[in-house]
Amino acid sequence: MTETSSGFEGSALKPERIVRGDPLLRLLVRIKASPILIGVVYSVAFSLVRALAAWRVGHLRTTGTVTGFFDDPSLYTNMITGAVIWAYYAWLPRGISTVFTGLFANGVIDAPAPEKGKEHAYTAFMEKALAWFGRWWWSAGSLATAAIAVFTLVLPQYMEMGQSAYGTADTISLILSVLWILVGIHCALLILIYSMLAIYWLRRLFHSFTPLIRPLHPDHAGGLAPLGDFTLMLSYLIALVGIQLVLTPVTRNYITVGTWQFRWTAELVLGLGVYAITAPIVFFAPLSVAHKAMKGAKDQLLLLIARRFDAEYLKLQTALDGDTVSLESSSKTLQELQALHDMTNKFPVWPFSATNVTRFATSYALPMVLPVIVEIAGRMI
Repeated sequence: MTETSSGFEGSALKPERIVRGDPLLRLLVRIKASPILIGVVYSVAFSLVRALAAWRVGHLRTTGTVTGFFDDPSLYTNMITGAVIWAYYAWLPRGISTVFTGLFANGVIDAPAPEKGKEHAYTAFMEKALAWFGRWWWSAGSLATAAIAVFTLVLPQYMEMGQSAYGTADTISLILSVLWILVGIHCALLILIYSMLAIYWLRRLFHSFTPLIRPLHPDHAGGLAPLGDFTLMLSYLIALVGIQLVLTPVTRNYITVGTWQFRWTAELVLGLGVYAITAPIVFFAPLSVAHKAMKGAKDQLLLLIARRFDAEYLKLQTALDGDTVSLESSSKTLQELQALHDMTNKFPVWPFSATNVTRFATSYALPMVLPVIVEIAGRMI
């Protein structure tokens, strides 16, 4: 590992190299602050600018038919969503770097697969991956897609709402509302793009190298916990999208009708259906390759134990007609092999702990349960 570790410990996996094609992300990576802090600062600062725009025309509180800035429930859900999206946006380069670094540091990734040859050294592999991550057109394409979505889908809905909310009551507030959505969609799309690239190159990593599974590693995942933690973080973001999907019609209904009612729409049903399918895929797809490697390593060890057990069992049968010393020796060996087999059979075959599974299940179910909670709360209010 010494040859690859020197290149590995260099600049190959620095987060700024992962996102060198995105100027904004490069800037955020250089800021040595917590991604959560970055998300909160962005969300609060942007909301303060919108508050100033609402104050300028007297729309901080509800006046007449215009729902005020502080009286709009979507303000608070949007602030939370915006902070989380920007936090993930700032975290993702660090998260990608951490998962590859963690797998190498845990000794899971070592030598190239025999059929790949020496040209597939870890540093060479990462240079190929970084060339894909660092392309400028991911950011440009994301921004263009976000602009098209805003001007073809979001802006027409805002125009239909008219002056029913502070965000559409005057030109400046409308521009800020559209800009908020534009930036949010742009960041969300980049998160999706970089996540898909990370998943793709993680899968290639396990195909290009012979993973060394460490069953007794303290992370209880064979040394593969960095991969499980990374996918769990992505599943949290998917769950947030599902939650926002449910809350959006509630807040919109409050602005237009003035009541806390939850309405099932075709768009909502479709969105939750996509979420129900997408979330497990995002969580389990990158783990499936690691699962295959972990299960293969476990099965190979069990097979070796079984072969040795068979050989010792034949010796035991032979010793039944022989001396007692050979019988006792073979019997003791079989007991040790049985204990080793039982211990090996308990080795994990998925790169996450039971705690991670519980966390994923809880976050996955929340958007499904939220409509019921909102409906009950709305009736009580």
